[in-house]
Amino acid sequence: MRRANSLGFTAIEVMMSLTILAIGAAGVISMQKAAIQGNQDARNMDEANAIGRQWMDRVKRDAMLWTPSDTGPSTNLPDATLVNENIKGVWFQPKARLAIAGSQNDVESAGFDPLARDLPTTTAQTEGTTLGTTGLKYCTNLRVTPLASDTSLLRVEVRVFWPSQILAQQDDAFCNQVPQNALDMQTDVYHFVYLVSAVRMNVQP
Repeated sequence: MRRANSLGFTAIEVMMSLTILAIGAAGVISMQKAAIQGNQDARNMDEANAIGRQWMDRVKRDAMLWTPSDTGPSTNLPDATLVNENIKGVWFQPKARLAIAGSQNDVESAGFDPLARDLPTTTAQTEGTTLGTTGLKYCTNLRVTPLASDTSLLRVEVRVFWPSQILAQQDDAFCNQVPQNALDMQTDVYHFVYLVSAVRMNVQP
């Protein structure tokens, strides 16, 4: 009888075992959550970099229209709509080609969906001025700053930002807001990616 009784477990031993199991399970759950968040952040960063490079390429392509004028000493800078949209050294939201162009159904939007695709809404496609919020994940801003007194050389900056947490509830109009300084950027709510390049007038050799 004494040996049979000694093979059992007391209530204290069971409770201690369950406590240790609970602590271990909580650690595994926290680690899994951190791994998911880290993987999502890495994917978001990669997509945001791709969006930034895409917009920088669009600006450089647009700058190819910036040529010497055939009718006088001026240049054709207004033809480069993205470059000429706001040469004031302030951030702005590019609105060029927000409306569908022709049968190819393509756009160049400041907003992108979770798959990094240009995403104007039906209203934006019709009016060409308002960026909607349905499916919106990434937003793009540009800043064009003269590097020479005659604006023959311009610095172009591309900024891409998106909500920082998987389940974060962003402001529906966050893409239509253009923060100008660090105090307005809400770095605790959004992640940011910056790209910088320079463009100049396309002079034929």
